[in-house]
Amino acid sequence: DAAAWRPAPAPGATLPRPGGVRLALAGLLALAGVALGVRAAGWRRPWALGWWVALAHLGVVLSLGTPTLSMPAVYPPLGRDLALAAWPGLALAVAQAFTIARNVPSPRVVFALIAPALGVLGGALTLCAGRPPLAPLATAAASEWFVLAAAGSLAVAVGLALGGCLPRRGA
Repeated sequence: DAAAWRPAPAPGATLPRPGGVRLALAGLLALAGVALGVRAAGWRRPWALGWWVALAHLGVVLSLGTPTLSMPAVYPPLGRDLALAAWPGLALAVAQAFTIARNVPSPRVVFALIAPALGVLGGALTLCAGRPPLAPLATAAASEWFVLAAAGSLAVAVGLALGGCLPRRGA
Protein backbone atom coordinates (compact mmCIF):
# COMPACT_ATOMS: atom_id res chain seq x y z
CA ASP A 1 0.00 0.00 0.00
CA ALA A 2 1.39 3.39 -1.01
CA ALA A 3 0.11 5.09 2.17
CA ALA A 4 2.35 2.91 4.30
CA TRP A 5 5.44 4.28 2.56
CA ARG A 6 4.56 7.95 3.00
CA PRO A 7 6.38 9.71 5.85
CA ALA A 8 4.35 10.56 8.94
CA PRO A 9 3.09 14.14 9.06
CA ALA A 10 4.90 16.60 11.32
CA PRO A 11 3.40 16.95 14.79
CA GLY A 12 0.42 19.30 14.61
CA ALA A 13 0.37 19.29 10.81
CA THR A 14 -3.05 17.67 10.68
CA LEU A 15 -4.67 20.01 13.20
CA PRO A 16 -7.21 22.47 11.81
CA ARG A 17 -5.92 26.02 11.68
CA PRO A 18 -7.83 29.29 11.37
CA GLY A 19 -7.75 30.95 7.96
CA GLY A 20 -6.00 34.19 7.07
CA VAL A 21 -9.14 36.33 7.36
CA ARG A 22 -9.85 34.98 10.83
CA LEU A 23 -6.21 35.56 11.87
CA ALA A 24 -6.35 39.14 10.60
CA LEU A 25 -9.63 39.81 12.42
CA ALA A 26 -8.24 38.33 15.64
CA GLY A 27 -5.15 40.53 15.37
CA LEU A 28 -7.30 43.59 14.75
CA LEU A 29 -9.42 42.83 17.83
CA ALA A 30 -6.33 42.43 20.01
CA LEU A 31 -4.84 45.67 18.65
CA ALA A 32 -8.17 47.45 19.12
CA GLY A 33 -8.18 46.43 22.79
CA VAL A 34 -4.70 47.82 23.27
CA ALA A 35 -5.54 51.00 21.29
CA LEU A 36 -8.70 51.59 23.34
CA GLY A 37 -6.66 51.10 26.49
CA VAL A 38 -4.02 53.59 25.34
CA ARG A 39 -6.71 56.09 24.40
CA ALA A 40 -8.49 55.69 27.73
CA ALA A 41 -5.25 55.93 29.73
CA GLY A 42 -4.00 58.94 27.82
CA TRP A 43 -0.48 59.48 26.63
CA ARG A 44 0.51 61.24 29.84
CA ARG A 45 -0.41 58.17 31.94
CA PRO A 46 1.30 55.17 30.35
CA TRP A 47 1.44 53.53 33.80
CA ALA A 48 -2.37 53.23 33.64
CA LEU A 49 -2.40 50.89 30.63
CA GLY A 50 -3.07 47.20 31.32
CA TRP A 51 0.56 46.08 31.35
CA TRP A 52 -0.49 43.34 33.74
CA VAL A 53 -1.93 41.41 30.77
CA ALA A 54 1.48 40.68 29.22
CA LEU A 55 3.01 39.84 32.61
CA ALA A 56 0.13 37.48 33.45
CA HIS A 57 0.47 35.65 30.11
CA LEU A 58 4.24 35.43 30.58
CA GLY A 59 3.67 33.91 34.04
CA VAL A 60 1.38 31.27 32.54
CA VAL A 61 3.80 30.38 29.75
CA LEU A 62 6.87 30.26 32.03
CA SER A 63 5.24 28.15 34.73
CA LEU A 64 2.85 25.93 32.74
CA GLY A 65 3.99 26.17 29.13
CA THR A 66 2.00 27.31 26.11
CA PRO A 67 -1.65 26.41 26.77
CA THR A 68 -2.91 23.42 24.78
CA LEU A 69 -6.00 21.27 25.09
CA SER A 70 -3.86 18.46 26.51
CA MET A 71 -2.91 20.69 29.46
CA PRO A 72 -5.29 20.07 32.41
CA ALA A 73 -4.92 23.68 33.58
CA VAL A 74 -7.12 25.00 30.75
CA TYR A 75 -10.20 23.09 31.95
CA PRO A 76 -12.57 24.34 34.64
CA PRO A 77 -12.31 24.17 37.62
CA LEU A 78 -8.59 23.71 37.01
CA GLY A 79 -8.54 27.13 35.38
CA ARG A 80 -7.48 28.25 38.83
CA ASP A 81 -4.03 26.92 37.93
CA LEU A 82 -3.88 29.44 35.10
CA ALA A 83 -4.86 32.24 37.50
CA LEU A 84 -2.27 31.10 40.04
CA ALA A 85 0.43 30.98 37.35
CA ALA A 86 -0.52 34.52 36.33
CA TRP A 87 0.04 35.91 39.84
CA PRO A 88 2.77 38.43 38.84
CA GLY A 89 0.45 40.09 36.33
CA LEU A 90 -2.50 39.98 38.72
CA ALA A 91 -0.41 41.58 41.47
CA LEU A 92 0.52 44.33 39.00
CA ALA A 93 -3.18 44.80 38.16
CA VAL A 94 -3.97 45.30 41.87
CA ALA A 95 -1.10 47.79 42.19
CA GLN A 96 -2.12 49.71 39.08
CA ALA A 97 -5.78 49.88 40.15
CA PHE A 98 -4.74 50.95 43.65
CA THR A 99 -2.64 53.78 42.15
CA ILE A 100 -5.52 54.84 39.92
CA ALA A 101 -7.99 54.87 42.83
CA ARG A 102 -5.58 57.03 44.84
CA ASN A 103 -4.61 59.48 42.09
CA VAL A 104 -6.94 59.43 39.08
CA PRO A 105 -10.39 58.12 40.05
CA SER A 106 -11.76 57.96 36.53
CA PRO A 107 -13.78 55.17 34.90
CA ARG A 108 -11.88 55.85 31.67
CA VAL A 109 -8.56 55.06 33.26
CA VAL A 110 -9.99 51.94 34.91
CA PHE A 111 -11.16 50.80 31.46
CA ALA A 112 -7.57 51.19 30.26
CA LEU A 113 -6.58 48.37 32.61
CA ILE A 114 -9.17 45.93 31.28
CA ALA A 115 -9.35 46.80 27.55
CA PRO A 116 -6.19 44.94 26.42
CA ALA A 117 -7.33 41.69 28.05
CA LEU A 118 -10.77 42.01 26.49
CA GLY A 119 -9.26 42.68 23.06
CA VAL A 120 -7.02 39.62 23.24
CA LEU A 121 -9.94 37.51 24.53
CA GLY A 122 -12.04 38.69 21.59
CA GLY A 123 -9.24 37.77 19.22
CA ALA A 124 -8.87 34.30 20.74
CA LEU A 125 -12.62 33.72 20.51
CA THR A 126 -12.55 34.80 16.88
CA LEU A 127 -9.85 32.23 16.14
CA CYS A 128 -11.84 29.36 17.59
CA ALA A 129 -15.26 30.38 16.25
CA GLY A 130 -16.88 28.19 13.65
CA ARG A 131 -17.98 24.63 13.13
CA PRO A 132 -16.01 21.66 14.49
CA PRO A 133 -13.32 20.58 14.28
CA LEU A 134 -12.14 23.65 16.14
CA ALA A 135 -8.52 24.74 16.18
CA PRO A 136 -7.22 23.26 19.45
CA LEU A 137 -4.48 25.83 20.06
CA ALA A 138 -6.96 28.68 19.58
CA THR A 139 -9.48 26.97 21.86
CA ALA A 140 -6.83 26.57 24.56
CA ALA A 141 -5.83 30.23 24.13
CA ALA A 142 -9.47 31.28 24.54
CA SER A 143 -9.67 29.26 27.76
CA GLU A 144 -6.54 30.97 29.05
CA TRP A 145 -7.79 34.45 28.16
CA PHE A 146 -11.20 33.85 29.73
CA VAL A 147 -9.41 33.05 32.99
CA LEU A 148 -6.98 35.96 32.68
CA ALA A 149 -9.72 38.49 31.84
CA ALA A 150 -11.88 37.30 34.75
CA ALA A 151 -9.02 37.12 37.26
CA GLY A 152 -7.65 40.45 36.03
CA SER A 153 -11.04 42.13 36.42
CA LEU A 154 -11.24 40.80 39.97
CA ALA A 155 -7.69 42.01 40.68
CA VAL A 156 -8.56 45.47 39.36
CA ALA A 157 -11.68 45.54 41.56
CA VAL A 158 -9.61 44.58 44.61
CA GLY A 159 -7.05 47.30 43.85
CA LEU A 160 -9.80 49.89 43.39
CA ALA A 161 -11.47 48.86 46.64
CA LEU A 162 -8.20 49.00 48.57
CA GLY A 163 -7.28 52.37 47.08
CA GLY A 164 -10.73 53.81 47.74
CA CYS A 165 -10.83 52.66 51.36
CA LEU A 166 -7.70 54.45 52.49
CA PRO A 167 -7.77 58.14 53.35
CA ARG A 168 -6.23 60.36 50.71
CA ARG A 169 -3.02 62.22 51.32
CA GLY A 170 -3.64 65.77 52.42
CA ALA A 171 -7.29 65.08 53.23
